[in-house]
Amino acid sequence: MTRRGSVRIALAACLLAVAVLVGLAGDLSSSKHNLSVSGPGPVTAETESQICIFCHTPHNANPAVPLWNHAGSEATYSTYASTTLTVTSPLGQPTGSSKLCLSCHDGTVALGQTVNDGLISVLNTGPGGTMPVGSSDLGIDLTDDHPVSFQTNPSNPETRDPPGGDPVALDDAGEIQCVSCHEPHVEDIDPVTLRFLVKNNQASAICLTCHQPDYWDTNPSAHESSSATYTDLNGAHTGYGTVRDNGCESCHRPHSGNEPQRILKFTEEATCDACHNGDVAAKDISGAFSKPFVHPTYSTTPSVHDASESPNDPSLPLP
Repeated sequence: MTRRGSVRIALAACLLAVAVLVGLAGDLSSSKHNLSVSGPGPVTAETESQICIFCHTPHNANPAVPLWNHAGSEATYSTYASTTLTVTSPLGQPTGSSKLCLSCHDGTVALGQTVNDGLISVLNTGPGGTMPVGSSDLGIDLTDDHPVSFQTNPSNPETRDPPGGDPVALDDAGEIQCVSCHEPHVEDIDPVTLRFLVKNNQASAICLTCHQPDYWDTNPSAHESSSATYTDLNGAHTGYGTVRDNGCESCHRPHSGNEPQRILKFTEEATCDACHNGDVAAKDISGAFSKPFVHPTYSTTPSVHDASESPNDPSLPLP
């Protein structure tokens, strides 16, 4: 190939990269991740007009990929643990892109603290310019959040790696990271949840990319197919309005679950109570367990039973 040909290819690659960045900036500008003075959310810069500068820089980036410009967090995190977690070793500290996301979302570093541009003044933040208190501030206790920075266990038949070409993807190390599920540049790919998801998560399409619970859609499960109304008035948090469309998140919450093990929305039976109290499901289980003489299901918390128990596995005995 001639030198002129190489230059043309390099120029074409640069133009393509610019086009991609312009497209992302277009989507980013209307999202809450636009922290510039033109941002649509309450948390915006006092005077800074550049949009990408809060995360990216063309020079002296740290790390170099992806041209990162936000100061890193020095926090040590408490990580997710559960008796039903099947990864081959205990979860370590967040790595890769998840560590970059946490540089804002753990609430320890000012949102405007950049590598190359110093501290940019941002309005309506938390103490010291950090993430304001709310669902976006995950803190350093990640025990109640979906785990990141790990590889799936091929021996677990209920999980799998995402198929090739799916928007849900592993990183170059084959690990699940925040960006496996979240697209930080586009807020409304799922126009209902508006949570920067990589694809529409109606009926838990993102969750089911990796998770294959037994009998969920092959039986099918009543929870998978129920058209019962389940909205924020009943305790839903996704914006969807039926049990089927809330899917896994009828019971689970990927971030800040009230019951850390298995990231349940509420503690044990209270999770069931959200629907089975006569408001959503036809079967009022809560009413049955409120009778004078009952098995102590609600009064014993945590339960004497654990989800990992199995009568067929001596390593997971019944109590």
